[in-house]
Amino acid sequence: MKLFKIWPILFLMSLSILMMIQPLFANEAFDRKLEQGVLYLKKNMYVQAKEELLPLYEVNAGKQNFLLLISLAKISYQLYQMTEAFQYLKEAKALDHLISNEIKEIKEV
Repeated sequence: MKLFKIWPILFLMSLSILMMIQPLFANEAFDRKLEQGVLYLKKNMYVQAKEELLPLYEVNAGKQNFLLLISLAKISYQLYQMTEAFQYLKEAKALDHLISNEIKEIKEV
């Protein structure tokens, strides 16, 4: 009888725990897809690389990921899509100050 009374509480607690853990899995999936796309790029499989990486770019975190932007620029260049390549490079350059600040902090430590 007591189980029926606490069941909604247990359900809500497990749901809240799942909601806290879910972003961790999202980051892992993002990283795995990024690694797969970079692997395709290294193997000169440009169409597959772009298919793998382009959905990541559409996510907010993708537009702040230097490796993703540089990879998309290289892919676009290899596919003779120069306008896109320059756009990705421009976005990557905008992140350059963040990258150089992180490098400076690492060197200071």
